[in-house]
Amino acid sequence: MQLRELFNDFPFKAEIIPIAVQKLLNEPLDVLEDWTRAENLLLAARKILPDRPEPLVALYKIYAYSNRFAESLQVIEKTLAMTAANGQFDGGWQSMDPLNPPWKLVDDNVRCFLYSMKAIGFVYIRQGRVAEAHQILAKVLQLDSSDLVGASVLFDITSRLTDEDYEFVA
Repeated sequence: MQLRELFNDFPFKAEIIPIAVQKLLNEPLDVLEDWTRAENLLLAARKILPDRPEPLVALYKIYAYSNRFAESLQVIEKTLAMTAANGQFDGGWQSMDPLNPPWKLVDDNVRCFLYSMKAIGFVYIRQGRVAEAHQILAKVLQLDSSDLVGASVLFDITSRLTDEDYEFVA
């Protein structure tokens, strides 16, 4: 996988991409073979592309899959704040109303915001915080009734579990 592949869902618009960014985007990214290098590439991408959420999304994913949950949640929160600011909407998901914009407009910022909310649910499930995961995933589905970000799969898992049924194994 190349770093460039992280941007497939959120492609660069018709913008001129600096040579340094192009070079970085062509770097191979292999979390399984060299985790530290992958993390460093993503941190470098974050410095070069501070206004793009993709490096943050990739970082929170690798942290979550590596059981680095606190770091994953911190990066998810940064992603939520960035996409809310970029999309010019309030990032307080608990009070969001699915009938008001921006939820009827599915743009990159809204989709990334919802996807990141789903990621919180995933991390909470991995931590054994099933009730909290269920709550946030229910909100994602309320805001994303078409299930464009695929939260229904995780929601269904939390619907069948209780915190007592699920014990995290590291």
